[in-house]
Amino acid sequence: MALVCFNASLEQQAGCASLMVTAQNYRALIDELTQKLPALTRERLTPLALVIDGEIVQEPFFSGFFQPTLSCILSRKLQQDKTR
Repeated sequence: MALVCFNASLEQQAGCASLMVTAQNYRALIDELTQKLPALTRERLTPLALVIDGEIVQEPFFSGFFQPTLSCILSRKLQQDKTR
């Protein structure tokens, strides 16, 4: 199981600060969140980056949770520095 923590904006929409989930990959995570918390839509969640145990995953569709995860955080994606 994983603990999903929401930022302030998502917390307002979801009505809770966090939620335990059983999802084993990103697609299942989105499905489980939208099923358990109908106020969170796929359109609202999919543009967000995913932080898994402190590691930012900018393209979470390619992520699997291959071991039990301590925490997941949905966050707005970071802008990459294009000047380098």
